[in-house]
Amino acid sequence: MAVALVSTSAIAQSLQVTFTTTAISGAKYSPYHILAVWVKDSNGKYVRTLMVSAQKRKHELYTWNSNSGGNTTDAITGSTISAHTTHTLTWDLKDYDKSLVANGTYKLCMEMASDNKQGPYREIEFTTGGNSYSSNPSDLNNFVNITLNYTSATTAINTVDLTNSYVKIYPNPSVGNLNVDLILLQDSKTSISIFGMQNQLLATKNVDLKEGENHIDLSTDAVLLPKGIYLLLVKTNHYTIGQKLVIE
Repeated sequence: MAVALVSTSAIAQSLQVTFTTTAISGAKYSPYHILAVWVKDSNGKYVRTLMVSAQKRKHELYTWNSNSGGNTTDAITGSTISAHTTHTLTWDLKDYDKSLVANGTYKLCMEMASDNKQGPYREIEFTTGGNSYSSNPSDLNNFVNITLNYTSATTAINTVDLTNSYVKIYPNPSVGNLNVDLILLQDSKTSISIFGMQNQLLATKNVDLKEGENHIDLSTDAVLLPKGIYLLLVKTNHYTIGQKLVIE
């Protein structure tokens, strides 16, 4: 009886942002200032707030309020800042609902105020989903020394004695229709699971299968998955097999 063993390891994707603020010329309350940092998508839709340092004067962060509706879910919050300094923030690429966002183009937004009016605002476009990278956008609008460090998600899949004699996934790549054929050496309680690149469980099906050939249709699960690379893991009473699954 052949057994296929699977081991996986992953590095979570993230964006680390470092920047320094500078004094706003002629501002009434300088160097005291309020500050917000958030992310929106390429269409301008709010994704998540990373930081808000403001209390009574929070309403003067006009752009942030307009875009976010004042949402501070999972954000770093604090009071008015008394001196200009360097900040480091990390975004785990999840939205305010704690769902991992799709790969694509996003905008880092930064807004500051030291007066009873609109203050400096800055947008920086960046991408997710490709290789890891580091960038240094130019200084602008009182936001300087900016560094973006993007860490790409990676998943390593190591298999031993993996063979199509036991599991066949098709079509692969899939465009929504997905089938799995299994050959069992005995009746077995079987689980078929789909994992994302961060090892998060996205779908699972538990079935009682008979010895011999079995067919399982996973199209209703596959059609809900965005384009990307996944791990399909099959566990039976006598083997565990993992195969890469591509959704196009």
